[in-house]
Amino acid sequence: MSARHLLAAAGAAALIAAAAPAQAALSQLNANWYTLSANHIDANVSIPGFTTGLVQNTLGPDGMPVRSAASTGFPLSSSNHILDVDANNQILWWTPGNRTASRLAGPVNYSVSIDPFYSSPVAIPFNQPSNLFPGGGPSNANGFLALHMFGTFEAPAGGQITITMGADDDAWVFINGQLVVDLGGVKALTPAPVTISGLAAGTNRIDVFFTDRNVVQSGLVFSADVVFNPIDVPEPASLALLGMGLLGLGALARRRRA
Repeated sequence: MSARHLLAAAGAAALIAAAAPAQAALSQLNANWYTLSANHIDANVSIPGFTTGLVQNTLGPDGMPVRSAASTGFPLSSSNHILDVDANNQILWWTPGNRTASRLAGPVNYSVSIDPFYSSPVAIPFNQPSNLFPGGGPSNANGFLALHMFGTFEAPAGGQITITMGADDDAWVFINGQLVVDLGGVKALTPAPVTISGLAAGTNRIDVFFTDRNVVQSGLVFSADVVFNPIDVPEPASLALLGMGLLGLGALARRRRA
């Protein structure tokens, strides 16, 4: 084989390798970890307990949970009245930045930052019923941990999935952008199974949102009767290989036309 053909073959192989989906040996989900500052506007307010209906039934335009009208119906003294939202009422607990909002005592300057201690992806089942604190520390004295897990799964026969989940504190699960598990409120962790039926045949996307908002413990347990696959995001090196493969195929096509 000539050098020209070797280069083209190598480019084609790189193209195929870069385009092929990653095969996860374990059930896994992508994970983005965040730390809410200790003075976060929605943390350490009152503790009303388990509360459904704090978010709307569909994700917002940026793929985040949206605060409901029911949430703003609670008094400002309640942690159920969520204040850290954007112009579309999307909750910003999973969005880094420095922000200002007002509760009863007036304006508060607070922040959300990426937590560098935890990694992605995470193995499912996820089982840490206590001591889930920022930076892997012994307490949440320095802030409150938030987590967004996401990935895909294939709908089993009958188009259903059974999820077992418990959270201290707020947690919501969305499948294909629709709310299917609602564990809102500042509360203790009480895992329970939920079966969701009527799923689309084939590949489904799942988004799991969790946030701790009180200094009394923090934990999350999550499992399901399907295998999860993290959504593959090409690394810069993979993108470079993809580009080389396209160039090689293009050069080969031009030479064949010559």
